[in-house]
Amino acid sequence: MVRGLLSGGTLVTARYLRNDRMVTKRLRCTVGKKTIAFIELLICADIMHWPASVFLFSRLPFMQWHGAGTNDGWADPANEPVVCASRRRMPVAVWYCSLAFGIAIVQWFETLPSPTLLILIGLSLLGICCVLSIPAMLPIRWLDRRSHQGEQYYRSQRDQPHQRNLPRQLQHHHQPQQHQRQHQHDCQHYHQGLQRDPCTPPQPGPLPCQSTGITKHHARGRVSQSERASAGAALAGFCPMLLRLSLLGLCVVSAALYSVWRAQCRLADSLDRHLENRPLSIQLRVTGLPRDLVNGWAFEAQVLTHAHAGRLPERILLRWYAGARSGPYAKPRRPAAGLPDLRPGQVWQMTVKLKRIHTPRNFHGFDYDAYLFAAGIRASGSVNGAATLLRDESCRKFGPCIERMRFELRRAMNGVLQQKRFGPVLIALVMGDQNGIGNEDWKIFNLTGITHLVSISGSHITMLAAMGSLGVFRLWRHLRLQGKLLADRRPAQMIAATAGLLVAGIYSLLAGWGVPAQRTFIMLAILWLSVVWRVRLKGATLLSVTAFAILLLDPWAVLSVGFCLSFAAVAGLMLWGARLQRRVSPAGTLMFKIGYGLKEAAAMQLFMSVALAPLLIGLFHQYAFVSPLVNAFAIPAIGALVTPLALLLAVLCATRLWPQATIWLADGVHRLLELTITGVRVISEQDWAALHFPAPPGHWVVLGMVGLCLFVLPKGFPGRILGLLLLIPVLFYRPPRPSAGDWFMTVLDVGQGAAVLVSTRHHNVLFDTGVRSSVDNDSGNRIIVPYLQAMGVSTIDQLIVSHSDLDHAGGAGSVLQELAVRHAYAPFALNYYLEREQRALARDIRLKAPQATYDFCQRDVAFEYDGVQFRFYHPFGIAGMPLKADNDHSCVLRIVGRHHSALLSGDIGTAVEGRLLAAKPPIPPTDVVMAPHHGSANSSSPAFVQAMRPTVVFAQAGYLNRYGHPASKVAARWRDSAQWFFDTIQAGAIRIESGADGLWVNSARLSQRRYWDGF
Repeated sequence: MVRGLLSGGTLVTARYLRNDRMVTKRLRCTVGKKTIAFIELLICADIMHWPASVFLFSRLPFMQWHGAGTNDGWADPANEPVVCASRRRMPVAVWYCSLAFGIAIVQWFETLPSPTLLILIGLSLLGICCVLSIPAMLPIRWLDRRSHQGEQYYRSQRDQPHQRNLPRQLQHHHQPQQHQRQHQHDCQHYHQGLQRDPCTPPQPGPLPCQSTGITKHHARGRVSQSERASAGAALAGFCPMLLRLSLLGLCVVSAALYSVWRAQCRLADSLDRHLENRPLSIQLRVTGLPRDLVNGWAFEAQVLTHAHAGRLPERILLRWYAGARSGPYAKPRRPAAGLPDLRPGQVWQMTVKLKRIHTPRNFHGFDYDAYLFAAGIRASGSVNGAATLLRDESCRKFGPCIERMRFELRRAMNGVLQQKRFGPVLIALVMGDQNGIGNEDWKIFNLTGITHLVSISGSHITMLAAMGSLGVFRLWRHLRLQGKLLADRRPAQMIAATAGLLVAGIYSLLAGWGVPAQRTFIMLAILWLSVVWRVRLKGATLLSVTAFAILLLDPWAVLSVGFCLSFAAVAGLMLWGARLQRRVSPAGTLMFKIGYGLKEAAAMQLFMSVALAPLLIGLFHQYAFVSPLVNAFAIPAIGALVTPLALLLAVLCATRLWPQATIWLADGVHRLLELTITGVRVISEQDWAALHFPAPPGHWVVLGMVGLCLFVLPKGFPGRILGLLLLIPVLFYRPPRPSAGDWFMTVLDVGQGAAVLVSTRHHNVLFDTGVRSSVDNDSGNRIIVPYLQAMGVSTIDQLIVSHSDLDHAGGAGSVLQELAVRHAYAPFALNYYLEREQRALARDIRLKAPQATYDFCQRDVAFEYDGVQFRFYHPFGIAGMPLKADNDHSCVLRIVGRHHSALLSGDIGTAVEGRLLAAKPPIPPTDVVMAPHHGSANSSSPAFVQAMRPTVVFAQAGYLNRYGHPASKVAARWRDSAQWFFDTIQAGAIRIESGADGLWVNSARLSQRRYWDGF
């Protein structure tokens, strides 16, 4: 565009103020190739708002001069640029927000947009920009013909402040009566043009107040000069606005194209399907910190070489077990007992079995697929057999070297903290390794809203950077070199800012370079540049540039919860700081000032708790009412005392300078942390500590945040109180419930297990509780409870455990502990089963509702809720008090509503199916059927399938499970009989709604599809 417009020579025009006079400089020059390149660089620099852009061309109306022209044609920093209303520079934050938005929006697409389409859209927008720039280059003559009137206009602004609304030519003092009406008419047209483009000088021709000339124009049937000025101003004001919008669209499309390119590169780094679940001999390097499992290691690795035909991803997640894989009742055992000591940077030759990333997908809850994709991990698997250590490359590359330093620091701290209850929390405070923190501790932190205190957040990094900067500042001001103070050679502020940035960078790397660490370091780096360049940055500019920089480095950072919370929290703090700047610090005694400071701190904490409420409700489906109270003493205790002492402990552990002092310090800091968390636990046990909310739709959360932004605007802003109305949908949202006589069914994706929620108008029935794979990992606390809380369900009216296998009863303890269960059915003694679980797991299961009752599920036992009937068809009878029940003793439940029926079959086989069909009365045909035993080959007999005549059939199974569920012939049998057959492997969680309009079916993988699904 620039080359075409400037190739034949052009007129460069600059306007600036010198000695309170409006000066116009014009220079016609022939533009060569180097000059064109320089002009292009300057224009691009202004579009990106780099500090290097100090010169603009008035022929491009979407830009504004950064400097002012001088007699020699160079920028004069002493001259202040004239900023006009319509040609005022678009805020820098808008440009960077558009770039960040273009990168982020791609991550929410179901399929990647075509790069060719994006390029065509970008070229179209570029063409629009070129076309819109042409009209602004045609009317050049008015610049010299009206420069004198422009000078008079600005002189009137200076000399007569009370008459700034009109230029001197339009100021009405003693005009004749016959010219009064025409003068008002012309002034009105002048103001209309001025509102559209106040920088447009008066048009050539007679002044509006010269009515004689105007009368002649009207007499000849021509348009008056005032109308012409208004039309010119409208055109000049419309083109820049449309041009700015086109440029914003071009920025969004360009950023989206970059994001698509990064996504295609990551999708190409995948595992070929024919290599899945096969022994593969590969050479790999250990990356990241190895994590202790119950009986082995979990670690990330980089694939270096392999000899297999096909693609292997570069980064994989592996588990290495000592001997046989640990069972659900296995006691924890140190990996060192049977496995080598893994360290980052080691290169191994291993035989592994890999799978593509395919984790359970539900309508609510943590998306582990997205987490691993954002981390660049494209396959997971296990190590088979022995492995050979080839070499150690920890010091050859920067990344492995940093990870080895983190590993050694963790090992040194574990030496003094391993036997302490909250030792993992102290390690997390120092280096961001949260793997050792237990589920019970996380529950307390989430309920009280202090998760940010036990994670590496911006406050930790900023505190360290401030301490380092302050120390260097004071040292630099007192040190001398060759008899001269160092502060006289280099400014102490510059050196201190550089030292603080270095400290922040080193600590961010040691902390794992997470999203909060990235955000804080980039902000500090931008502030450091502002100190170096002596530029004052606005808060919005700082946030937008930081977001763009983070997404430029890692486009998938937007998928993390920390990204939203970090920027929302910093924006809230900046907003609170702006409110404080408008206040005057009170004068008084020291105690009065301390009390005032405490009051302001409490007000700030309350403000932040309220400001983040919609976002916290949308992300975590709960709000901690005790958060301001807990943070009031936890922030000073953990942030100001525990964290600095923990960092000092890390230094002593790493250097081993004073072993005895290290032990004393470890005991003291752990005792302080223990007292703090004990107080937090006492508060978290209160019933009013936190309130669970149903998960509102995303657009309601956005409206709630907008409403809070409106509410915190300065007093007197119109519609400020109305912002609170936008919070109502977030606070009072309730998911839809079925009508009386109808039912909703949610088939949860729990992997190789079963869990089904049936909801009526006012009641909830949970059939099975998922799988438990280890002592502290079950579907109840990972999937079922979070989903029920997101749906606003806090009470289970009937809990039905079909049998005692751990893929159906594994999460029963977590469900009974977190939700109020009124009654439970099972084919075994569920209460005795829970007691045995407590002894085997060495875990205290405290029931949420101790008054819950238990019964056996037997044939013809029935109950009814809201017009929906529930009846058991199996087992036929139970003798004694069995502590276990196998597959053939599974509960079979039939649900009959006003319009449709459903059958939940458990793990029955073909023999039980035959008994159910031969019984009197037999099971009638059913609309929705759970495929028995996850669709195994020894179930779903042809007679049973034919007798059911279902409309919808579903099977619950895990990806590439060792049992081969669902069997291909069984799936084909059900597909031939039913209209739809779903399995949770392909569909994820399934939602079936029965109503007068028929059966409505939806799946999580279909409704929440992302472009990386299936790759």
